[in-house]
Amino acid sequence: MAWSGSTFSVAFNGTAVNIHLVAPGSIFNVFVDGDTIPTSVLDLSNSADTISIVAQNLTNGPHRVSVFKRTEAQYGEVVFSGFDILGDGTLNDLPAIPTHKIEYIGNSITCGYGDLDSLNTNHFNIETEDHYWSYTAVSARRLGAEHHTVCFSGRGMYRNNDNALTGTLPELYPLVSPQSTVQYNTANWTPDLVAINLGTNDFYLGIPDSASYVNATVAFVKSLHTDYPLAAIYLIDGPMLSDYYPNATSDTVARFANNATTGWPSDYFLRKGTAGAYTYTYRSQTVNQRYLDAARTALIAAGVTKVYRYILPAQSGSLGYGADWHPSKRQHSADANFLVNSIKTNLGW
Repeated sequence: MAWSGSTFSVAFNGTAVNIHLVAPGSIFNVFVDGDTIPTSVLDLSNSADTISIVAQNLTNGPHRVSVFKRTEAQYGEVVFSGFDILGDGTLNDLPAIPTHKIEYIGNSITCGYGDLDSLNTNHFNIETEDHYWSYTAVSARRLGAEHHTVCFSGRGMYRNNDNALTGTLPELYPLVSPQSTVQYNTANWTPDLVAINLGTNDFYLGIPDSASYVNATVAFVKSLHTDYPLAAIYLIDGPMLSDYYPNATSDTVARFANNATTGWPSDYFLRKGTAGAYTYTYRSQTVNQRYLDAARTALIAAGVTKVYRYILPAQSGSLGYGADWHPSKRQHSADANFLVNSIKTNLGW
């Protein structure tokens, strides 16, 4: 396995447990006896070890241990071969599987990129990415839901942040891991809700072609609906989208005006300053909202009726930033609250 948040859990009567795990490039949080804050960190990012101690010197008695993958799939697959228990396994002591199930699909924001960092000028470091504190994992916990995540930094719905049209998230989604060609069997686990937060990378280099972006969104959601016909679908605007980024040149604005509209194209660009000294930015947030609204309309017309739109407010920095201007841990927590309230209202959870 490889995707963020994948978790291995064991219940036992005893005093210690080891895990057989080959996971170069990965870091894990370890939880003992229901702790909601990680008990310890298992860093295998530079290790080829196959056996690691995850809990020892425990009071002899019943215990639960979970090992949670906090880093994202692109840094390596994980091979899990089991636990060694100093004691006896007790399957019935594992917590009950939650009633609700959510699948989150997204980019670096969903992964938790840089959420443990506190300086927006810092760049990615595997040690500061922790999916456990992402708005997705936090919202699932607050809803008491089981969650699966398919996320990859830099990937988009129609194009990636390097302008590549291949290797987008919809292309990676069907795979067991991004390093594999094996198709995941969607019959193994059926979500009640699929929440998609893509678009930030599509808009990274400017506004993408409307038909290409909307059509890619519609096609992807239709494929999800085929696999999960009863699931609700959320199309989410990410908190990093803004009408003030990225910058656009006056030549780009003029070319757009000549080709696509007449006069000042205020729907697509924000103009600041004074005459003769204007600066311009792409209105990424506004246009993405328009594109996703159009996708929702098309999906409903095609019979995919349980499609919801949710706009996470653009982050302001009042709750700090993580690395590379990504949401901080506090921002993720606030965004989780926003999403939880919407899900409770729309789905009655």
